[in-house]
Amino acid sequence: MNEMLSGQPRRLWWAVASAVLMVIGGFGPWATALDTINVSGTDGDGWFIIGGGIIAGVLLFRHLQNGSRRLAIVAVVISALCTLIALYDLTDVNRVAADAGLGDVIDPAWGLYLSILASASMTAAAVAALRERRAASTIGL
Repeated sequence: MNEMLSGQPRRLWWAVASAVLMVIGGFGPWATALDTINVSGTDGDGWFIIGGGIIAGVLLFRHLQNGSRRLAIVAVVISALCTLIALYDLTDVNRVAADAGLGDVIDPAWGLYLSILASASMTAAAVAALRERRAASTIGL
């Protein structure tokens, strides 16, 4: 098993790390009130990030095994959608807090920021894997 894992390309480890961080971010707090009350990502759209991270990670792993462009393209789309969902939720937390006059009381939390960064990282990893496969097929590898 170790031999199989140690020979994997860096882009696989990038995708695995991004997927794991997407799951952690999805479970983490997405908003805090008064620095004591946390609202978890699983109370809302965090489930999309968790599922998207798992699905995109598996698709990218399968793409790296068999070279299917469709798998990588679907991984790009899923992870990009996860990025957009998390970015929307970031603006929504700020909007809800401002509309309620609680701008200084409710703040976005680390789980939401991690979800944004990890989803964007997964998108970049999927695009890189897709581009690298295309470049390899162009030169005949």
